Amino acid sequence: MTRAHSRSRSHARRGFTVLEILIAFTILLVGCVSVYALFGRGLISHKRAVDNTNASVLAGAVFDDISANYDAYYYDRNRNGTPDLGEDRNSNGVADWFELDAGGRPRQPVPFRAGYRYTIQYQRPADPELRQCLFVTVVIFWGEGTEQVRTETFYRTLYIKDLPDLRG
Repeated sequence: MTRAHSRSRSHARRGFTVLEILIAFTILLVGCVSVYALFGRGLISHKRAVDNTNASVLAGAVFDDISANYDAYYYDRNRNGTPDLGEDRNSNGVADWFELDAGGRPRQPVPFRAGYRYTIQYQRPADPELRQCLFVTVVIFWGEGTEQVRTETFYRTLYIKDLPDLRG
C-alpha cells in the first residue's frame, strides 16, 4: 500500500499547474509590451535625430552660400541685420527668397529643403580690425499643422573678403 500511494503522489507532480502557466504567460506578456514600447520610443528618437541632422546640413549649406554669394543674395543694403531677400517686403508672411514660382520652387537660388525654413541675422563687430568678419545666426525651423514647430539655432563667424564698411 505504501508503494501505490507513493506512485500516485509522483504522478500528480508531473508537468505544470495552470497557475504556473498563467504566471509564465503574464511575465512573457509584460516583456513583449515593454519591447513594443521601446520600439515606439526608438522611432521618435530616430525622427528627432533625422530632423536635427537635416537642420544641421541645411545650416551648413546656408553658411557656405553666404560666404560664396554674399554680394548676390545676402547683401544687407538697408543695414537692419537681415539679408534683403530674407525680408518679407510684400507682407504675405513668407520671406522673399522662399516665394515659390509656378513650378513650386523658390524664386531665388538659396539653399532649400522641403519642410524647413530659416531666418538669417547678421551682426557686425565693433572692432575696426575685424571689419571683414560677419557674425551670422541661422535659425532653422520645421513642423507644421498638428506637429509642434521645432527650431535649432546655429552660429558662425564668416570672413567676407569684400564686405562693405558700414561706417560710410
